[in-house]
Amino acid sequence: MYGLTDTHCHITDERLFSRIDEIMENAKVAGVVRMLVVCVGFEEYERAEQLREKGYSLDIALGFHPCDLYKFNEADYRHLEELAACKKLIAIGEIGLDYHWDDVAVKDQKIGFIRQLKLAEKYHLKVVEDAAQGVEAYYHGKALGTIGDFGCYSFHETKNYTMGEGGALVFQKNEYQEKAEILREKGTDRSKFFRGQVDKYRWIDYGSSYLPSEMNAAYLYAQLEEAEKIDRKRHQIYDYYHEGLKSLEDQEKIRRPFVPEGCKHNAHMYYIKVKDLETRSRLITYLKENGICTAFHYVPLHSSPAGRKFGRFSGEDVYTTRESERLLRLPMFYNLEMPDVEYITEKILSFEF
Repeated sequence: MYGLTDTHCHITDERLFSRIDEIMENAKVAGVVRMLVVCVGFEEYERAEQLREKGYSLDIALGFHPCDLYKFNEADYRHLEELAACKKLIAIGEIGLDYHWDDVAVKDQKIGFIRQLKLAEKYHLKVVEDAAQGVEAYYHGKALGTIGDFGCYSFHETKNYTMGEGGALVFQKNEYQEKAEILREKGTDRSKFFRGQVDKYRWIDYGSSYLPSEMNAAYLYAQLEEAEKIDRKRHQIYDYYHEGLKSLEDQEKIRRPFVPEGCKHNAHMYYIKVKDLETRSRLITYLKENGICTAFHYVPLHSSPAGRKFGRFSGEDVYTTRESERLLRLPMFYNLEMPDVEYITEKILSFEF
């Protein structure tokens, strides 16, 4: 039976599970025939198993999120391995490294992340790497997007290299190439037909229309040919901001970005963190009055209109709202001239924090 697959849902969160029958019925009406339920603890995992026992078509992922690692001990890691060993899990996740918060121990994050990656490797569970804005960034010498079995890049208009929309799927083994081509060619073997490998193209498997247009592809290709040049310019802008604003951090007026040891960033953005929302609002207004357009990074999902309507906040809101109200992104794009970067820096330095 063909239908929709929800590839990432948290329906076993305690605040959703109380109305699980309603949720599952709504999913059925919407045409969802299968779900990947992502669990962030053993209680959520047990709820997912209850649903599976009731006959719902779902797969289960379980992992220790980097911000929650302090909650888990050696017995929990052993239990996680037991579940992976008896094939109760389709994936270990969601896991990763989260350096955004000020109070998270980076060393502990790395230890927990590596342990779970090794667990996935031991039990032949695939690692899918979200490297949406990670082109030309490296972790201990390995390009982001090439650490897992699969890597996902985005070429959205906000990224370093863009074609407006779309992205790329990177994989380690050639055996995935044919399947990937079928997925992006509406489920057909059209690519093999164009290469003369088959005499007609046929419907083979699941798929959709993921091919970029030739215009989009050409627009991106021209940038990739100049990737080193673009990367150097973005780093030049980043480095000027970073050095020029150091005195403000020394005076504890702002926080600058930091790059952990072993990491090479790609100058995707440059941001500063100010004291609070009131300070940020004044700074945005001040810069706008001086012809400088800046942006706050995001509105937290839980406080966005759809988040309020459909979502929930898991746990205590210690960092999310506070940090989102402090963060300000500075202008960063390839053809930003260095005299303009100097002007922006000077104006920030002259602001009354």
